[in-house]
Amino acid sequence: MTGHDPGACPARPTGRARDRSRPAGERGSATVLGAGLVLVVLVLMAVAVQLAAVVITRHRAQAAADLAALASATDAVAGQLAACRAARDVAERMATELTGCELDGWDAVVRVSARPPGLVERWGTVRAAARAGPVPADQLVHDAVGAD
Repeated sequence: MTGHDPGACPARPTGRARDRSRPAGERGSATVLGAGLVLVVLVLMAVAVQLAAVVITRHRAQAAADLAALASATDAVAGQLAACRAARDVAERMATELTGCELDGWDAVVRVSARPPGLVERWGTVRAAARAGPVPADQLVHDAVGAD
């Protein structure tokens, strides 16, 4: 044998040869691209979280309006003051603000508002309204077993 090292592989280039094969301007570009993609994903996730907060606040406001209208309709026989007091109590417990309450006959009409958390709070409030009252007799559903 003529000084040939059996452990060495001549077909495999050394680290220096590989570095010289790449253009000098492309070194580290994958890192910059990866960091940019991570930043874009983080920004999109932050926007999605804020939009989800608005949707959740809207659902919370609607639930508060529905429950406040039911509470108000329950106390409608005691007058508008008592009915609206019941609506205000429910709205406050649901972390919303009662912005309107009135009786239209036996129906209670309630409006509430809520502020979404986070950065979107600056853009305004979420509003919801609900109506509750007794069902007119001509709209009652009768049990099919007892009806003739």
